[in-house]
Amino acid sequence: MAVLKPPVTLMAPVLESQLPARARRPAGPVAYEPKLDGWRCYTAGGLLLTRAHKDLTGRFPEVAAAASALGDLVLDGELCALRGDRLDFSGLWLGRPRREAEGLAVVLVLFDVLAAGRRDLRSAAYTTRRGELLRRLPEPQPYLQPIQNTLAEAEAERRWFGLEIARRGIEGYVRKPCRGAYGDPKLPWIKRRWRTTVDLVIAGATGDLAKPRGLVLGHRTPQGPVRLTATSLPLAAPLRATLAGRLRAVGERATLPAARAGLPGRQRELAYIPVVPEVEVEVEVDAAFELGRWRHGVKVLRVRDAV
Repeated sequence: MAVLKPPVTLMAPVLESQLPARARRPAGPVAYEPKLDGWRCYTAGGLLLTRAHKDLTGRFPEVAAAASALGDLVLDGELCALRGDRLDFSGLWLGRPRREAEGLAVVLVLFDVLAAGRRDLRSAAYTTRRGELLRRLPEPQPYLQPIQNTLAEAEAERRWFGLEIARRGIEGYVRKPCRGAYGDPKLPWIKRRWRTTVDLVIAGATGDLAKPRGLVLGHRTPQGPVRLTATSLPLAAPLRATLAGRLRAVGERATLPAARAGLPGRQRELAYIPVVPEVEVEVEVDAAFELGRWRHGVKVLRVRDAV
């Protein structure tokens, strides 16, 4: 029986933009892996569990069985749905019959071994854990595959960074110090995620219109109404001040269903105040645009017509 038992805390990469420039390049050799758009999961004791420890074994029994066949291991990876040559995040929500009918394949892309039998490998270096993974899984299988990696940043940029690549479900790449232990805060994993900017119109606001906390955003349509396509991350204080007195309420308070709010982990509806769509903002977005909306909260950079 593996020394680690659920719940297991998974190591989370830090966004590059949240670190000072001097901390963005770890000392010593670094491995680069693609940042895939899927569900972060781990396997332990025959179970397939999400990062929040939700049991997915019954939903994807073939994946759990394939992982168990590798031995008494605790494995960390990303559960992905493949539609042709791209990742389809929304495909993970479909049941097996629907996935099979649409030709979707589900695979657990593995990037770490946290324990092997009675050995806790979290204190071992990345290169040691990577070697154990490739020893157990040297080649891709129908439901499992080892993640690709490279030691060259130029290759990572070429293979895993850019608009067309992001549209295929590869959000960027993660830098992992080769000598780093799993969970070592002094040697963090650092993710570099592709971003671009677009202009959106403000269609609503959360909090007080005098100094809104966040925005509901959309695109203008040829027919006139604004099509809601994004919600913002919390606004910085200067932006809140810039918008003070510029938003005019229209109609009653409204709500967005949790699935459309664009905020990961949100458990309830998002209440907001509809406003006259007359103020545009420049926002930073990623490529996770599905079903007519950005799945992640967007960052507001500036008000377009502010002096």
